[in-house]
Amino acid sequence: MVAGLARQTVKQFCLVPLSTILIRCQHTRPMLLIATGSNRRLLEKPVNLVELQTLQPLIQVSCRSCTAISQTNSDNWVEQKIIPYYPATQITTLAVGNEVLLHTSIKSVWVHSALVRKHLNQAQVTSPVASDVLGSSYPPSSGKFRDDIATSIIKPMLSFLSRTNSVFFANIYPYFPWASNPQQISLEYALFGNSTVVVTDGSTQYTSLMDAMVDATIVAMKNLGYGDVDIAISETGWPTQGGTGANVENATLYNKRLVLRATAGIGTPLRPNSTIPTFIFDLFNEDQKPGAPTERNWGVLYPNGSSVYAIDFIGQQSPVKQWCVVNSDAIDGKLLQSGLDYGCGVGKADCQAILPGASCYDPNTLSAHASYAFNSY
Repeated sequence: MVAGLARQTVKQFCLVPLSTILIRCQHTRPMLLIATGSNRRLLEKPVNLVELQTLQPLIQVSCRSCTAISQTNSDNWVEQKIIPYYPATQITTLAVGNEVLLHTSIKSVWVHSALVRKHLNQAQVTSPVASDVLGSSYPPSSGKFRDDIATSIIKPMLSFLSRTNSVFFANIYPYFPWASNPQQISLEYALFGNSTVVVTDGSTQYTSLMDAMVDATIVAMKNLGYGDVDIAISETGWPTQGGTGANVENATLYNKRLVLRATAGIGTPLRPNSTIPTFIFDLFNEDQKPGAPTERNWGVLYPNGSSVYAIDFIGQQSPVKQWCVVNSDAIDGKLLQSGLDYGCGVGKADCQAILPGASCYDPNTLSAHASYAFNSY
């Protein structure tokens, strides 16, 4: 099932099982990737890597493999898991574990050394970290790593990344700070929906929570002397059920806007006009994952491969396939007018065509104008 899915949609995203590791595939132009989770029962049928020669895969060493890493094991692992597929497959990055801090830099050094021994030193090695590595993140200019890990773990990791020209991988989820404080943090700020400034930090201004979180991490890196290390968003997304604001509508908006920003190379206020590699979490809902209901509902696909919601992974606006008409009998006129004002204002729908004298001004009725604005939005 997964193999067939990967073959059919390889230009957009793919999931490739390879023994104990997972390959997350990146198309050569858009730097949008799909992160895989803990649902392993779908990962049984192998995929022919020859079909993926135009992609640049990132390989993740599983946490189970990570705990057993030594220099000898790293050499053997690269020999068995990487060499047979290289250079036919253009492997660019290896991620050692995920949100595993203890001695991660040492394990990454071992894996990198094993690659160098096999003349594969052009492949980067990194290890994704969670947002809780930061002890301070607001305002972004106060960004710093937690005192208990800053000098003992994070600084050696950044030193390694700088020395090997690798990338700092950070899992960043605007959903969590918003859901924990929706009274103080606006939903639109978390969903990339603001066109006006929400946070002013000295001379720097922020219209999205993601930018603020990324820049807080960049400041924290700079405070340790490694502000020049590149950063990637190794996980981000929005849940579709199980918690505050966890629904398909918000998830669709978040990931649609995320894709458009990532493929446009907008960057952040501290790193403007830059392409930040971005991984969307998750490909599948993880129906077997323990914990809160939100933990099982981040995927764009259900475990059976059907779609949770539609999303364009290459950053192109999809044409409208159907036209929705307001049922004026089922909604109060004042509420409808409020919705129209929002859509044409803060919502930034294109309402030029329903202005007086424009092509769609007639019929000049509230329901007709609202129907146009809502479909545009």
